[in-house]
Amino acid sequence: MADFQTRVDGLTGLTGGTDYSLSELTEYLKDGVMEVTNRVITLKPQDRIHFQAESAEQTSNNSFSVKGEITSVVREAQVNDDWRECRLIAPAMQSRVTDVTSLDYASSYNPAYTLLDNGKISVFPTPGSATKAFKVFYINTDPKRDSDAATLAYNSEDIRFFPKDKVYLVVLYSGIKCLGRSLEKRSIKVRDLDRPTEVVLDVVSTSIPTYSGPSSSFTMPIFAAPTLDAMPGMVFPSIPSAPTMSENGVSLPVSSGLVYSQPFFNIPETPTFNSLDLPAPVVGIDAPNFSDLIVDEVFVNILSAPPTFTAPKVGGATEELTAAMDADSAGSGTEADFLNFSKWFSVVGEYIEDEEDLDLAQAQLAKIQNYVQAYSAQLQANQADFQEEAAEYQAQLQLALKKADLDATKAAADKNFKQQQEVQEYSSKLTKLQQDVARYTAEVGAVTQKWVQEEYTPKYTTWVTEFNSGIQKYGADIQNELNNFNRSNAVYQAEVQKALQEAQLKDAKEGRDLQNYASEIQAYSAQVNKEVQRWANEVYNPAFNEWQTDYQGKLTEFQAKIGAETANVESDLQVQVADFTSNLQRYTSDVQAVMSSNQNKIADYSAKVQESQVEVQKFQMDYTWTTERLMKLQAEYDGAFSIMGAQTQQQQQERRRQ
Repeated sequence: MADFQTRVDGLTGLTGGTDYSLSELTEYLKDGVMEVTNRVITLKPQDRIHFQAESAEQTSNNSFSVKGEITSVVREAQVNDDWRECRLIAPAMQSRVTDVTSLDYASSYNPAYTLLDNGKISVFPTPGSATKAFKVFYINTDPKRDSDAATLAYNSEDIRFFPKDKVYLVVLYSGIKCLGRSLEKRSIKVRDLDRPTEVVLDVVSTSIPTYSGPSSSFTMPIFAAPTLDAMPGMVFPSIPSAPTMSENGVSLPVSSGLVYSQPFFNIPETPTFNSLDLPAPVVGIDAPNFSDLIVDEVFVNILSAPPTFTAPKVGGATEELTAAMDADSAGSGTEADFLNFSKWFSVVGEYIEDEEDLDLAQAQLAKIQNYVQAYSAQLQANQADFQEEAAEYQAQLQLALKKADLDATKAAADKNFKQQQEVQEYSSKLTKLQQDVARYTAEVGAVTQKWVQEEYTPKYTTWVTEFNSGIQKYGADIQNELNNFNRSNAVYQAEVQKALQEAQLKDAKEGRDLQNYASEIQAYSAQVNKEVQRWANEVYNPAFNEWQTDYQGKLTEFQAKIGAETANVESDLQVQVADFTSNLQRYTSDVQAVMSSNQNKIADYSAKVQESQVEVQKFQMDYTWTTERLMKLQAEYDGAFSIMGAQTQQQQQERRRQ
């Protein structure tokens, strides 16, 4: 007998390991076993014995647990292999079935079992070795192969605890899943076909030249003028005190005018220069992005996924077709029994065997029949929806494949045109950039010259003029003040001589005092003139000359820095222009070479796109065949269960007529 992979490949026309993975097939087989088991039991509950597994003999309670549905529990009646059916009791009945005085007492000939919360089974009377063991029969939920009880896999040939006439349904189920998986893989991109996917165009290896102006900016030097320190003032003797004259009519002149006022030199404020603002650098241009000119991958854009068939659900109260069920619609049993379809036939057995109530049994059978009819109706509706979705999907697929062919041809033409257009535009930009660089160089020179003429030279010339004028005025002020003092002193001396003559005529003593006073005034005047000359020669002239020398040195340094900054910017500008021109020539040559190479590649791609149309058509035919095969197998698979349902319904009708 062939293994399952061989049977699935023969049924679907696929190749395991290529169109689908072998691990996926293994999982599909396991899922198929459970799918077929549940659907068969749902439609033909009497066939559940063909899917049941048998446990080993158990000699103690709580030693065995079951994941699937329990079909039967048997216990030996103190005789080896004398098996008696155990009745199911609620956990709360455990004390009663062990009480010999209770009507519910469980004997070796009328044993009982209960299912505890932990899923383990307890049997009454308590089991033991030899003739007191028990066994459990249950619906198998662990698919295995029959030959060695190993886990079911793609290379298996049979299935344990599974009717042989239903194995083909598992193969059908797995084939449907493999076909669906294959369609998913084939619906991704046209590149999965043997067709050109993209044109990898050459790119310019030379970096695009950039020009951003001189790297060295003009830094305005700071002119910090030296400070002329405060100088000590002139030191004059005190004005001689005039003698006291009697009231003889002699009046002395007032000496308040004999004061020398030292003039003050205000240094003009150091000029501040506005910064030299160079024009904004020339903005470079972006190179044509040849990577954007790569011919795009062409997708087979199918709006929807391949259709899948959804069978009506069978199970608990929240699932389809059972949502409207109510636990109160039946007369006895647990709530779970009434909501779980798989246990409805057990409820019928309970009504007939335990309660002997044929009316309730007939009502339960009628409910089962109504459910089967509803399931069949829903099955037909789902099949109709699947057929409609499959037809729509086929139409989408054909349109998508045709559009992919057109898009591939158009993409190559569009990219070729775009490349030519962008290169022409870029050449124009390069020419303009060269013109902008030349213009920028001229602007830098003009701005620098204008700054020197309009900013630096006028301010500096004005300041020098103001400073020299201030120096000349300060010297004149010192001399004018000394001349004023001497004039005042001459006038005062004449007035003192006049008073002296008058005093001599009137009083000899006062005449002598006044004579002494006149001598003191002359000495005071000589000291004032001497102090002014000393201060000018010893204090003012040395300090001012030192300040003037320091100032001139810093001014010369400031002028040198401005010249150096200007020369640095102009030199850097010339280097940048030369480098840019050389790089631009090299880049332009590289662009032309890349253009020529890419033209050839795009032409070659266009030819390959035309050649690949045959592969696209082949893909379309293969995809269509696979889809049709999937639909055929799905219909065959669902049809088998529809037949089972119809047979079950017919048998029930015959039993009711009897």
